Amino acid sequence: MKLRLSLKLMNVFILSVFLFMGVLWNNASAQNEAQQRLMAKRAARVDALRNLTEIIYGLQIDSQTTVRDFVTQSDLIRSRVSAVIQGAEETDYKELPDGTAEVTMEITLGDVEDILDMDIQYDGRTVQATGYGAPSGEVLKPSQPAYSSNSIRAIGSGLEPNDPNMSQTEKALMAKRAAKLDALRNLAEQVYGVRITSDSYVRDFVLQSDDTRSRVNTFIQGARVVSEQQMPDGSYQVEVELDIEPLRDILGIR
Repeated sequence: MKLRLSLKLMNVFILSVFLFMGVLWNNASAQNEAQQRLMAKRAARVDALRNLTEIIYGLQIDSQTTVRDFVTQSDLIRSRVSAVIQGAEETDYKELPDGTAEVTMEITLGDVEDILDMDIQYDGRTVQATGYGAPSGEVLKPSQPAYSSNSIRAIGSGLEPNDPNMSQTEKALMAKRAAKLDALRNLAEQVYGVRITSDSYVRDFVLQSDDTRSRVNTFIQGARVVSEQQMPDGSYQVEVELDIEPLRDILGIR
């Protein structure tokens, strides 16, 4: 009798462990999927900014081809661009069936000095570029800064940490803080510009490496949170707003 009771208790314990592990697995899986989607979107945004920068400022191409007895032995291409782009807006975001993120950025240009220090008159021309980002593993509404008559807004996203020792309240606060900082970063990129540095290396018509880095390092003051919400995938989305009256000269808005 005691043996049967012990086995029954053991079975209940094992079942409870499996159920608990299943909950943890589902939570981790959902968080991992949401994180990969956000990372893919960020990669696509940076790629679009890189493509915009190459269109506007130009890029340096270093190519070397070796031919021996009329046969190409090697063909190397290296490209590089490093410039600051300011005022680009996200106009479209798509998530493709294979999980690839597609972001379109747009900017209206005036006078621009390219990488050869030559002045180019764009005369208010609008330039668009599309970038792509891939999730790192398996397969949001776009973070689109928008001008109004008196303010500029940007949206950021954040995820709850996957820490079983933290309470749900702590996790939510951490996710909201991450989303707010992401929104402030997007706002700073829109207002002050972001430096894009890109290095690509092609060998024998095969892309060997393609590195794009973005950096913004500036001071932002007066931004306020106007909305925050939890998304269906579990992430949090925070929208911040900044009065643009003091920034009209910087942004070229009249």
